[in-house]
Amino acid sequence: MDDGTKYKIFPTYDHVRGHCIDQLIIVDDDRWNVYDVQHELIDWTKYRMFMSCVPEEFQIQEYEW
Repeated sequence: MDDGTKYKIFPTYDHVRGHCIDQLIIVDDDRWNVYDVQHELIDWTKYRMFMSCVPEEFQIQEYEW
């Protein structure tokens, strides 16, 4: 983005390691199966957001496509 924001896709734990994560954006259809399939990765990623610069109420965003 123009403001320096970088978006990354983290399909596995190996992609998350070594990154400081400020915000988690979860995108799925209206069934929200992503929580069934990736619940461990989502929880692990949430844990890594302890130093986030984003206010807590905006750290996790959910979008339907």
